Amino acid sequence: MATSSRDILEGIQRQVCGEFTTPDVNILYDLTINSISPQLAAEELVQFALQEADTKLAFLDLSTQTLSLACESPYAHLQLAALIRSITENAGDDIPSKVREQFRSTFATALGDHAQSEFAQLQERKELQESDQATEYAHLNGFIAHLLATLKLQGPERITGLDDALFIISSVLEEDPPKADVRDAAPYFLHAIDVLEHACRSQ
Repeated sequence: MATSSRDILEGIQRQVCGEFTTPDVNILYDLTINSISPQLAAEELVQFALQEADTKLAFLDLSTQTLSLACESPYAHLQLAALIRSITENAGDDIPSKVREQFRSTFATALGDHAQSEFAQLQERKELQESDQATEYAHLNGFIAHLLATLKLQGPERITGLDDALFIISSVLEEDPPKADVRDAAPYFLHAIDVLEHACRSQ
């Protein structure tokens, strides 16, 4: 029986915050089933974080939940990428620029740490290329590819680094690349090749 997005989210919530449930789980769930728009979800999630005693910690929890959900549920990548764009980029006064920058910085750090952790764990278990760890890493690359295609920020404000994506792509250009490398690189060719090509031409 397939695990629902709500079950995944509640499991992630328990890992991050313990046994109690918070409203952001319901908001993220509603987003994944398209019963709430990314813009409205962004506004509600930011307001929830601002009401917490430690907004930065609340943003870190939200970042962790979003990345964990992306690793577990590839079908939610489009909605999650649109959510991140709504918080960090969309014009309007509903989310102050200072708050956007705080979330952008927190999410970028969490994304980098999450990717490094997933890659390191996978390298330690290379003999298990069909493991759950390998699948989660492939899903994470798929989400990063969607972020590259969705987000418009450039330069130092860019949330997603291009170097890691280009490294993953370069690995499949070698003769007879491993199946796992092809799987990890495929999302970048499918969703973000125009962004990566433009970045290479601009260098």
